[in-house]
Order: sequence, then C-alpha cells, then structure tokens
Amino acid sequence: MLLKIPLLEDVLNKTTHAKRHHLYDFVDRLHFYITVGALAFFSVFVGTKQHFGNPIDCILPAEHDGVDSWKGYILDFCFMYGTYRYNFSARSNFPEFHGYNQYSSVSYYQWVPYFLAFQAFCFMLPHWFWTWVQSILYLDMGVIVSEASSLNKQERQKEINEKIEKIAEFIRSYFQYRKISRGGILARALRHSAIACVFYLLTKVLFLGNAIIQLVLVSKFLGFNKVTWGVEMLLEVLFSNRERSYSVSRPGNRDLQTFPYFPITVACDYNMFTMGHNAIKNSIQCIIPLNFINEKIFVTLWLWLNVLIFLSILNICTFIFSISLQKQREDLIVSLIKTDEEFERPNSKRSGRALAGRGSMANLSGFRKEFVNNFMGPDGVLLVHFVRAKAGTLRCREILIKVWNQYADDHAIFVSAKVPQPIVPPLTNKGQMGDYSVPEFNFGDETLPLKNVEKEKF
Repeated sequence: MLLKIPLLEDVLNKTTHAKRHHLYDFVDRLHFYITVGALAFFSVFVGTKQHFGNPIDCILPAEHDGVDSWKGYILDFCFMYGTYRYNFSARSNFPEFHGYNQYSSVSYYQWVPYFLAFQAFCFMLPHWFWTWVQSILYLDMGVIVSEASSLNKQERQKEINEKIEKIAEFIRSYFQYRKISRGGILARALRHSAIACVFYLLTKVLFLGNAIIQLVLVSKFLGFNKVTWGVEMLLEVLFSNRERSYSVSRPGNRDLQTFPYFPITVACDYNMFTMGHNAIKNSIQCIIPLNFINEKIFVTLWLWLNVLIFLSILNICTFIFSISLQKQREDLIVSLIKTDEEFERPNSKRSGRALAGRGSMANLSGFRKEFVNNFMGPDGVLLVHFVRAKAGTLRCREILIKVWNQYADDHAIFVSAKVPQPIVPPLTNKGQMGDYSVPEFNFGDETLPLKNVEKEKF
C-alpha cells in the first residue's frame, strides 16, 4: 500500500488469508487494494480535519460574537443542522437568503468521512467473498501460488527441484482425486472442473456491480440527480462562462467563484428566543473550508469509479474469452509444456524412455489436449494464470512440465525407443530349406526358441 493507514493493514490481514491475496489479477487489486487504501486515507484525513479542526466558520451578529457560549452553540448548530446555498442579487448586489429547501440545502459535508469509510467497506465485500470461497474449495490455489512464488527466493537448485516436485505432485494428486472421488451433490459440485472459474467470475461481477452502485450512491449522497454530474462539472468550469445557479459568490468576482455542487460560502438560519417567548430568526453567512477538499476528493472519486467500471468490463470479457474457449486454454498450456518436435523427459524414472519417432507427434498433440481439457480443466488453466502472474513464466513452466511428466507416466503416453520385434523365420534362397518350426517363448529378457534353451540346460 502506498500510504499505510493506522489499523487498516491489521484489519485486512486479520480478515483475509495472506496467501489468498495472490489469487487476483491487476484489475481486482485496483478494486480491493488501491481503492480501499485511497478511500481509507481520505476518510481519516477529512475526519481528522472535521473533528479536530474548524469544519465551519460563520459571521455572527455583534451581540453574539463576543459571547463564547453563543458562538460555540451557533457554529455547532449550523454544522450539524446543515446550511443552504444563496444568491447575490444582481440589482442590490446583496445576498438573498431564501432559507432551506430541497434544492439549496447542503447537508452532506458532516457525513463525508463516514461515507468514505462505508465505501471502503463495500469494496472489501467481493474480496471477502472470494476468500471465503477459497476456504471451501478442495483445491487450495493460494498455497500453490504462494509456494510457487517462493521458488524465486531459493538459492540452491536442489531445493528448487525438490519444491517443484512437491508442488507438481500436490497439483497432480488433486486433479487425479477429483476424477475418481465420489460424494453427494454438493461435494461433486465443489469438485467440478470449472467451479473455481465460476466463483472467480462471480467475484469479478461483484467488483463491477459494486463500482456501479458506488457511482450511483455518490451522486445521491451529494444531492445530484444524474450520475453524469462529473462531466457537466468539468465542462462548466472549462468551457462555460455563464452565471451559475445558486452561486455562492458575487457575479464577476472570480476570486470566490466555485462549483455550485460544492459550495464554500453558504448561509445558515437559527432562532434566538427572548424573555417574551419570541423567536428571533437570524440568517448568517458561513464558510465550509472542507468543501474545497471534498470537491477534489469526489471529482477524483467519480473519475476513478468510471475508470474502474470500464476496466472491469474489459477484464471480465477477456477472462471469459480466455477460459471458456477450448482453443485458448490449449494454446496457453501447450505453449508452456511444448519443447521441441521430440519431447524428452529428463530425470525420468524409466530409463531409456523417449518418444518413438516423428510419427507419434500427432498422438502426442492429442494427449496434450486431453491433458488440458480432461485432466486439468478450466480450474487448472486458472491456476496456471495465477502462478504465472505471481511466480513468473519460467517457474510456472517448470511446475507445469513436471505435472505433465507425472501425468504421462500415469497414462503410459511415452513408449520404449527400442520396440521389440516379432521373431520371424529367416529368409532362405530359392530351393533351400529353412527352419520353419514354431518358436516357443519364455519370459526372460530375450526371446529364444525353446530347443535352444533346453540345449543350454545340458
């Protein structure tokens, strides 16, 4: 995190599994990591200024300005009850106070730090959902990705090879168990070859839906009827010279002009009761310095939410394309496990094993497709994406080749380079007799006629 927020990092670490932080792509981290950190920082910053500074200052009447109790009361009343926008009269050049109404009231600035904290909480919800899903799935992708990324910290090649062997064996054993295991409907559903992909796609949809909801909530919170207020605001300040409605500054005085959406100079009405039980209404001018900061925060937030929505839609489409299409899955995995035309397996347990010539390359291609689609499935491809993003392509390739080799051993894909040939009678010249007796076989290393074996016994 760029800026550490007090207690925020502890909360994130305690409510999520550290190893499951690896199971995200760049766009996901923009949602639950960058956005949450920025919102938490803004919430603490505005809240500190609001509660330990002067959130509002007002011009008080002379009879009230000198009395500290009245001054504190009026300032607190205007801050908590709310203020409203006002206009300067074009004829008298004097402020016109129209009182509170649904169009002019400004009543959101008190709640800004709490609203930002609520938004940060909402952006964490999809992350917590995906973390919970990982805890109930049989394949612990977080541990695999974490162990794979730790390979880059190892110095001894022997330790690296041993860890790669263990990671590959763990992956292979899961996919092997998934195909042969039995259980109830829920157990079979959780072991489906694409269950992690479905939940991960749902998490991405939740991230997108949350960003859209937050964009609408920001507009409602600030009192805007349209979510396009950010565009209108930017166009107005850049290209428009017209008088703004509910202006909080004198026309022509550009020193105090600001957006009508975030007024700095506002008005406040309060009543003062006299001894005769009469209520005297007072209208005073106030200034909200925090709205200068709120304006920048919410304009930035509006732009950022639109960027997140665009990137999320693009990211979801890319994810569906890469996982759902069989050709895309095969191209990814085969590109990682494919070496030369003749696939050699170093350190094989079966000595003298290699591919039987170029003629079986077509069969090997078919075995690879079966390995991708039937053995690993979409969840395996998703795991490869995570490992590749966190540990790098080289480590991912080493692990995947080891899994492929173990799969090849289990399914006897590779055949002996020295193929045993059947024994046939020797060819003789025309007019000569050959030995056409039926050979008998034993189970030794060599195949010999039984009569030769009997001669050797004597």
